[in-house]
Amino acid sequence: MAVGMVMVLAAVASGAEAQGVRGQVWAADGSSVAGLRVEVSGGAWADSAVTDAAGRFAVARGAEAGDDSLRVVVDAADPAERVFHPSVAVVAKAQGDDEVRMVLVPRRWKIAGGSLAGSVVPVSVVRGFTPTCRGCASGFFRRAVANLAGARSSTVPAWRPGSFPLRVAFDHEYTSERITGRDSAAFWRDAAELESLVGMRLFRPARFVDTEPGEDHDPDDVVLVWVERGLRAAGLGSVTYSGGGDIGYGAVRLHNTISFTRSQVPGLIAHELVHTLGVGHTCSWYSVMADVTICPLQRSPAPTAEDVAYLQVHLAMGRLQRDHRARWGLDAALRGEQEMRVPNTTLAGMK
Repeated sequence: MAVGMVMVLAAVASGAEAQGVRGQVWAADGSSVAGLRVEVSGGAWADSAVTDAAGRFAVARGAEAGDDSLRVVVDAADPAERVFHPSVAVVAKAQGDDEVRMVLVPRRWKIAGGSLAGSVVPVSVVRGFTPTCRGCASGFFRRAVANLAGARSSTVPAWRPGSFPLRVAFDHEYTSERITGRDSAAFWRDAAELESLVGMRLFRPARFVDTEPGEDHDPDDVVLVWVERGLRAAGLGSVTYSGGGDIGYGAVRLHNTISFTRSQVPGLIAHELVHTLGVGHTCSWYSVMADVTICPLQRSPAPTAEDVAYLQVHLAMGRLQRDHRARWGLDAALRGEQEMRVPNTTLAGMK
């Protein structure tokens, strides 16, 4: 099975008359999906199935399951040969789940495209979610609540399909300092370096006049850049997203125009642009997304291989959960990694 593969599980459980759980597994890269073990349990009952060559499975529900919710665990048939983090979902009958879908997270990610293409990076969902400090809201991965498969679902904030490359415009109306052609050239140079690492065209220039909001809505699918002298930080990247978790607007604010060319904060432009893709800070690895106020020694002047791998995971999860209306994703993998004591993966021994 290919390294770095993201897979989608769709399990179907009927309502009060449920006779079992059936579903199908798909691989985003088209690789084989045969042989994954699906365990379903409820009350005093438990049973399992193995996915076939097409990724399908079916588990007949026993009478001992009662009216309790069903627990669905997707894992490798042999835990010693796990390619993906085990994922745990609870199918609650009271919620009327007619369809349950899940995106699995690989334990290793093979970077696709860009100057780091082919590099294999261990992925830990726990590390991705670990906040930068006690009481901090989030880590690199963030949560959003969406209505997927007809129920409230945990997903990641993500731009709508077809948004990339995102429109980027300099806000010449509200900026505190004039943004010059030299500033613009420096900004786009940093953006191009980020794109060359990620292996994806993420941004494209747009005229500010073409992105102005209407009377009753914010700019759509656009990142605005401006200078805000009252900003206490060197820069601030942010997004706003709907109740469905879809990002509609991003912003990069800088304290002054010097930040475009001679910022004292390493990798400032790349850092803020990555925020506009929907991720947060981390102190879990050497990263351009490290918070300099909390873990300055962890701050990299440019995106690292781990940054690119975790960002590609984030982008893939957001896309697949929406494409397949998958109710469970990173949260289910987080629960699986924690409950099933998946060892921390390191570069040692990784091939």
